[in-house]
Amino acid sequence: MGGGKKFIKIINVLIIIILTSLMGNLSILLADVINVGYTGPLSGGAAKYGRNNLEGLEMAVEEMNAAGGITVGGKKYTFKVIALDDRYKPADTVTNARRLIELHKPPFIFCPHAGGILGMLKFNEQEKFIIHGYTDNPAVLQQGNRLLVKAPMSMGFYNSGVIELGWQKGWRKGALLCGTHESGKLAEKIFEVLWKDKGGQIVANAPADYAKVTDFYPFLTKVLAAKPDCIFLYGPSEPSAMIISQAR
Repeated sequence: MGGGKKFIKIINVLIIIILTSLMGNLSILLADVINVGYTGPLSGGAAKYGRNNLEGLEMAVEEMNAAGGITVGGKKYTFKVIALDDRYKPADTVTNARRLIELHKPPFIFCPHAGGILGMLKFNEQEKFIIHGYTDNPAVLQQGNRLLVKAPMSMGFYNSGVIELGWQKGWRKGALLCGTHESGKLAEKIFEVLWKDKGGQIVANAPADYAKVTDFYPFLTKVLAAKPDCIFLYGPSEPSAMIISQAR
């Protein structure tokens, strides 16, 4: 609940900033309901991850509306979530974002994956909408985009902690089974560099498309044949849990 309240406060601040900065956009200012855009995976292997993000956004909006919305310049506003499925594909994210802007004019769009965020960063400043990006991929911050809000911390922080824990347990031979999506590729590179710098060895690498693969046994067979001490995964929660279950 504490995290939810913090998220609501962030949205409140964002909306106030947007409304005061877009005084010339009458389509937003004259409306009583402000649309909140969402583009993320609602089908395919990452559907559960995308649905969890959407439900969190909807919960925040419901709580804000139940409290009466917000008041800016003496006018009261409530919110409505408009969600589109991008199947975890950046090209679909871009299509969805353009559709949302054209039809619903949301002042900001939420996206829970780096590939989609990077795609929208190419035109969001021109179209004047804020991207609320949920990703630990640091590449999204390298664009210098002024209309980007990002959470959580970058993946290097998490990788360092995982590596230190594994090292304390005596693990030296690592294997990689990361997703083939944008963040998965970067996480794979970061882990490999940090692991080797520590003195570890990468004995196998079997990247998989977490959004399409439902049977990870062929990938696990390759990885386990190298007899690693540990396997580093990176991808949406549901397929990651499936890999862990099949590995056991």
